[in-house]
Amino acid sequence: MLIEFSVANFRSYEQKQSFSMVKAGIDGPSNYFESGCGTAPDLVRSALIFGANASGKSNLLLAMGLMRRLVITSATDLKPGDELDIEPFRLSKKSRKAPSEFEAIFVTEGVRYQYGFSATNDRVISEWLYAWPKKRVQVLYERNWNTSSEDYDWHFGAGLTGQKQTWRRSTRENCLFLSMAAQQNSDQLTDVYDWFRCTLKVATHSVWGSGVTARMIDEGGTDKKEVVDFLRRADLPVDDINIHKEPFDPRSHIPEQLPKPMADVIKDSMAGKDVESIMVAHLDREGSKQVFDYDDESHGTRRIIDLAGPWVDSIKNGYVLVIDELDLHLHAKLIAYLVKEFHKLSSEESHAQLIFTTHNLSLLDQNVFRRDQYWFVEADDNRASTLTSLSEFKASNRERLQESYLSGRFGALPYVDSLDGCEG
Repeated sequence: MLIEFSVANFRSYEQKQSFSMVKAGIDGPSNYFESGCGTAPDLVRSALIFGANASGKSNLLLAMGLMRRLVITSATDLKPGDELDIEPFRLSKKSRKAPSEFEAIFVTEGVRYQYGFSATNDRVISEWLYAWPKKRVQVLYERNWNTSSEDYDWHFGAGLTGQKQTWRRSTRENCLFLSMAAQQNSDQLTDVYDWFRCTLKVATHSVWGSGVTARMIDEGGTDKKEVVDFLRRADLPVDDINIHKEPFDPRSHIPEQLPKPMADVIKDSMAGKDVESIMVAHLDREGSKQVFDYDDESHGTRRIIDLAGPWVDSIKNGYVLVIDELDLHLHAKLIAYLVKEFHKLSSEESHAQLIFTTHNLSLLDQNVFRRDQYWFVEADDNRASTLTSLSEFKASNRERLQESYLSGRFGALPYVDSLDGCEG
């Protein structure tokens, strides 16, 4: 369960901005749940993020994805001297030289945690982890770069057990201590590590989604049935869906226009493996089954197939599903229906949460969401992104939110110069 995510000095985010899933004290649909943790508040089940093009919506999700990736891979994939892919806010000389900061507050295994780090491309500057196993906070560890000694100052709390000094000595400058300790079998820190690895799912492209869907179809059984049920609920007339496998053949599976170095990499990585394709079966007018390749389907159909696996998987397992541009190729009424189903099914089976960006303003007037589920991203005069929740504005339940948004009351609108006087 995600409580809050914060980012500072990353891409379009200059000053620290915080995104929260905490239920506000306002009226609205019952799209929230009790966390089950005495030190955590009630949380909403989903959140929508609106904003103009280039306002920073996608950058917020990229920040979540980068934090997740560094937690999972910095101990295993990075070698000494490798860069961390940190991108600071570049429109300020001060920011370009400062570290970027990421922090997540969440609940896993019944315990509330606050974990974060700051880093430049060269090294981790600071790292911290706090826990609330009971009512009071415990400092598990803190790590800070000391410019005078050119080494880290470490503080380990009494609540952290295990081979702390061994993990510390193994942790490189471009590596997170959490990542290293989890790799070296810290049972205590593995719960935190696994929240990032297993529970937080960030989908910023469709390939990730179609891969999850293909896996669930290939496994068959309940997983496949639930994927098919999802597709049918999404008004997709699917009779069946399967995976076709054939041996990898460079002549047919690598496009001729692909540059040779890239083609060679694909050949090496796919040698001796199978190529998998999603095949969709529809019934013709006479009731006979006709099979179509995934690539033959429309953009909208492919988008729904891409969503099916992550959607079903997240509801079943209580994941935090983060999707960029959920509305891509999908009708607003379908999105509203699917999110309503997400609320309903997650309330019955899990504490799953859904976070997505969208340009579809009609979702503002759908009777599906609470005001604390709407967020706006706006770029200020310096092109720095700011985050604001609709719950921070005074708005009546009868107010037409789309109309108010377009009038500029909530900000986060594109600035368009007048074209009056221009000759075509």
